[in-house]
Amino acid sequence: MSWTEPEYITFTDVVLAYRKAKKEAYYDTNCANGFAFLKYEEDLFANLTELHKALNKKKPSWFKSVDFIGSCTYVPKSLSVPDDGDGTVHFVESEPLVDWERRCRKTKPDAEFRQVIEPTVNYLVISALWIIKVGYKYDAVLDDRCVYGNRVKRSFRSSSSSTESTPNLDSFFLFDFYPKRYGDWKSDQLSAIRAALEKDEEIVAISLDVRKYYHRIDPWFLVDDKFLEATKLNLTTDDREFTEQLIKSIEAWRESVPDGSEPGLGLPVGMTYAAVIANALLFELDTQIKEGLMPLYYGRYVDDLFIVVKPGKTFADPVEVYEWVKERISCLSKPGVAQGDLRAEISYSMDSLIEFGTDKQRIFCLGGKAGLDVIQPVEDLIRQQKSEHRLLPDVPDDEARMAGKALLVNRDGGLEADVLRKADVVSIRRFGFANLLSDLDDYSFHLKDSAWTKKRQEFYGLALRHLASPQGIFDFSKYIPRVFGLMVACEDWDDAFRLIDRLVMVQNSVEACAEISEPDRAKHCWRNLAKLMLLAAFTSGYGQPLRKAYKSLVFRLEGLAGMSGFTDTSSVVDVVNNLVFLDWSRIPFCQLWLEMEEPQRAVEALPFDDSTATVLHLETIRAFCVDADDRPYCWRPFAFPTRPIPVGEISRVADFKKLEKNFPKYCEALRGVKVGKEHYPKFDEETGIFTLGEFSRDPVSVAVTSIKTTDSEFKASLLQAPLLSQRRYENLHRILNGIAEAKTRQDSTKQDVDYVALPELSLPRAWSRRLAQRLSRCGISLVAGLEYAPTFDRNGQLSGFKNQTLVSLTASKYLGGNLMFEQNKLAPAWKEDPLVRETSGVSLETSGLDNLKVSLPVYRHNGFAFGVLLCSDLTCMRARLRFQGEVDAIFVPEWNSDLDTFDALVESGALDIHAYIVQANNRAYGDSRIRAPFKKDYRRDVVRLKGGEYDYFVIGGIDFWSLRKFQSTTAPNGDEKALFKPFPIGFVIAEWRKVPRARR
Repeated sequence: MSWTEPEYITFTDVVLAYRKAKKEAYYDTNCANGFAFLKYEEDLFANLTELHKALNKKKPSWFKSVDFIGSCTYVPKSLSVPDDGDGTVHFVESEPLVDWERRCRKTKPDAEFRQVIEPTVNYLVISALWIIKVGYKYDAVLDDRCVYGNRVKRSFRSSSSSTESTPNLDSFFLFDFYPKRYGDWKSDQLSAIRAALEKDEEIVAISLDVRKYYHRIDPWFLVDDKFLEATKLNLTTDDREFTEQLIKSIEAWRESVPDGSEPGLGLPVGMTYAAVIANALLFELDTQIKEGLMPLYYGRYVDDLFIVVKPGKTFADPVEVYEWVKERISCLSKPGVAQGDLRAEISYSMDSLIEFGTDKQRIFCLGGKAGLDVIQPVEDLIRQQKSEHRLLPDVPDDEARMAGKALLVNRDGGLEADVLRKADVVSIRRFGFANLLSDLDDYSFHLKDSAWTKKRQEFYGLALRHLASPQGIFDFSKYIPRVFGLMVACEDWDDAFRLIDRLVMVQNSVEACAEISEPDRAKHCWRNLAKLMLLAAFTSGYGQPLRKAYKSLVFRLEGLAGMSGFTDTSSVVDVVNNLVFLDWSRIPFCQLWLEMEEPQRAVEALPFDDSTATVLHLETIRAFCVDADDRPYCWRPFAFPTRPIPVGEISRVADFKKLEKNFPKYCEALRGVKVGKEHYPKFDEETGIFTLGEFSRDPVSVAVTSIKTTDSEFKASLLQAPLLSQRRYENLHRILNGIAEAKTRQDSTKQDVDYVALPELSLPRAWSRRLAQRLSRCGISLVAGLEYAPTFDRNGQLSGFKNQTLVSLTASKYLGGNLMFEQNKLAPAWKEDPLVRETSGVSLETSGLDNLKVSLPVYRHNGFAFGVLLCSDLTCMRARLRFQGEVDAIFVPEWNSDLDTFDALVESGALDIHAYIVQANNRAYGDSRIRAPFKKDYRRDVVRLKGGEYDYFVIGGIDFWSLRKFQSTTAPNGDEKALFKPFPIGFVIAEWRKVPRARR
């Protein structure tokens, strides 16, 4: 049967589905998809064309071909803990593997392996294609208030739009951001419980988890009339046909692989469509829980359910709770089900087996203050992990503290009691370890390998004991390739070989000591893990494929993975470099591209027709490359990225004067972000005003830092060899994390610190982007003096240096991240240029005084207006006058030893500009402060920092709305009780800053 609509599936549909499928596949930790995509993109256009033809045949047969669909592999699922026997004497071996084998002699543990699909790229594309053509309709019938997991990413629409459920084809993502959805699910549970307990209500919280859910689903319910009628879902003839083809492909795959847990049932674990189908199946259960139990809270993350009810009665045991639930939910009230057991029989899918495992169920009967005591540790744990995820990297110095940070210690301790779901015990440990590993990745990106060797060795010892152990290989298997990739990236060859040898020992031990129902599954699992590690070796190998140790490592993994053909030198180099252009390398392509470090490749011709090229915004990508200092035009990794370029990098590249025009189209082309005009930045060249964010009258708080930058660090940046030491890196992070964690406001819903001011030349450029992005996660903007940046002529010769201020501003949630701009110094200080020439042989490049409204913009950020003057620029009267009446504050990053002169400038500037002055000076000289034009002289220094042996910060407030109200009068208030000093004669407040009389 062919489609009733000739253009039901267009070539453009296939291309957009490929883009989404590639991004999802990159984050899939079950299979080494990078190898398949590497092969596919050797002739991307031809492969997508063939796929389009296969889907549009009059008699399509793709869904019958196993070669077209894929095979299967296995990943570690669970390993029971062997009992230590009935002896009364506690006996433990210090070596985990030896101790485990000893305990296994008494009781054999059960080892389970999860079957997952190893799909072809074509099948991954079809999965994404079905979701954007049909699957989103199934997702749309679900209640957004209670179904959290794997929700299809939808287009941004106003709340009144009837088309709100349409898929977002611009976005590179198929689903909403997982960490936010999962975090909301957990925090909403606790919020509902706390709200009830604070009212002194008696509640029952029930946690349920469906056993082997994906493996027991019959997908034919998708086209069952009962389901379509219950959900009021209207499918076109083509929608139904495409869905039936998908179901037949599932059946074909099931018949080709070893039987799952239930013969004839099951979805392939690892396919994106499986998440949508699994969500849709429980529509009836969702409805009955909401209507039958009338819960205070009900939330479901795919097959994990959490219910909070106010039953109005007490229960003696879990059986009574289950019986009470069954009485109110008809699909659970079935005869023949044992007490304490729960099954759901869905009317439109009677063949699907939905059984809630008793081993994962939890029931909490909570009331009053005692109930609050139960949930408090859980809230603290979640809050701590959220905080650690947002903060800058902070890796402990020794292995014991690392284990504590990653929650790898106390395996049988209090953590088990401090969660509401048993599954959370492992999830929390994984989250803790993932945070630690991400921090270590940050270290590797920003420090030379030799600068932090000891810290890495401590971590490797931890990883070998906790990950390369029988329990660790099951609980943390998806992190093992990342740890291995870190070793390769840092050239820790001995540790990499040691990890491989240790894993082989553990795998042999598991096979020898554990109860495995199907031994072949274990062998497939170990081979798959080796394949994932081989891919990690290639993605982490940029810059070192010719090293002998690296080639030996690849050869060893080839044998374990059952692969071959990579040990030839040219092949290794090609694979590593091609993975960079595939944007599958450990370092995102956009980062290498911005730093001009990506391997050279001839510019590819555009194979797509005009309509597809337009959808992919290829001409806009070309324009962006030109704006980015005419960098090489590499359309493929920008059109099909796994990690799109951050919005902050787009703002740095976009022409400031054309920001309003360029920035929206660059965001749409490079990030798939398309939102309303009110959320985009604007720059008015006539007034020199940059606008971003929503208006607010609230005072802002500024963290003023006193950080020391040494003469040696100054000179090193001019010699193009910046001092990027571990001490400097950690010290900077310590200060900024302290600022991010500071609690200065009673309103916990509002960010405590809004802005951070760092001194001139204090922030190494290699760290600036990532640091600013991480601060923006905490809702913090940054004004910081950057180290000198070299500039080069057309021949690649050094021509000069720039002294700049980084201005990083938090953006709205619709744009995400932060916007970053680099503002040049107007002119060098009188002693500065000779020092620069003496050290480097070239002069300082500056922006000059020709057009101050462009070179000195006014940043209007969430209503707060400020300008930036870099150190000696404050001495320029024209520069100060440019800001008079236009700003609420001026930030002045400094490296200044002439404290007396600048003391007078700052104090007079606060009065004649009539604005707050935020001064951040090098701690070597001191005098960092916030100065305000207050009436009372003792209030004028809001904060002031001087002296000290260590770097530190102080937080001060800027009440800009009160300042504007004072300035909005025709004549200043001269009353003794007035808040501010009179503004100077001739002072004219900008019209847009004026506060109407009615609002004063």
